[in-house]
Amino acid sequence: MQFNSGTYTGVSLWVLSLYGYMPKNSLIYKRAPDMIAKSWQTIGEAYNPTLHSLSGPFDRSFGVNMVSLAT
Repeated sequence: MQFNSGTYTGVSLWVLSLYGYMPKNSLIYKRAPDMIAKSWQTIGEAYNPTLHSLSGPFDRSFGVNMVSLAT
């Protein structure tokens, strides 16, 4: 699951919602409801009601240049 990615949030929630089909003694069966709730909480924090869209700390292509920060 990719966290803070608008592209994969729906897929992650869909897959987590299938936990009912998993073995009852598996870790994912026990943790999926909490992961779903926390994912929705994070989505709610990134939702912009004025723009009707998600905005968030998406960073997939650029990282911090540690060399320039050190000088």
